[in-house]
Amino acid sequence: SARLFLNDKPLGWLGELHPRLAQQAELTQAPVVFELDVEVLAHEPIAQPKALSRQPMVVRDLAFWVPDGVSYADIRKTLAQTIASNANLAIIKDIRLFDIWRDASSSSQEKSMALHFLLQDPEVTLDDSTVEQCMDQLLQALTGAHQVRQRA
Repeated sequence: SARLFLNDKPLGWLGELHPRLAQQAELTQAPVVFELDVEVLAHEPIAQPKALSRQPMVVRDLAFWVPDGVSYADIRKTLAQTIASNANLAIIKDIRLFDIWRDASSSSQEKSMALHFLLQDPEVTLDDSTVEQCMDQLLQALTGAHQVRQRA
């Protein structure tokens, strides 16, 4: 089971029906059930649909060394602030962490992080130059804020 939250507010529960209750109802598998607090949902804005872009998505990965004390939340916050402060970076649609690695045989106080970036302009196909400029700006922001070093 899991407790559900929306913007740090308790929203409800999600989980499998207790096996005894599933057996009493003669169910072959326990169904997943949930309970939501409608009052919490009533005060949240409803998501608005957006038109899908006909332009292709560009995927880039970025791997870098970062001091051990820097968390992914710190990295994500820096990236979000950088993107919000630069209109050219609005083409960045998603960022996902896909790897954290530490060299166990080394006494280094660093870890490697690898991020997956999805970029898309709703109007035009992105060229390599535009994508590389965006990635360079993001790397510079991370270097300035967290002293990261790009992995080869």
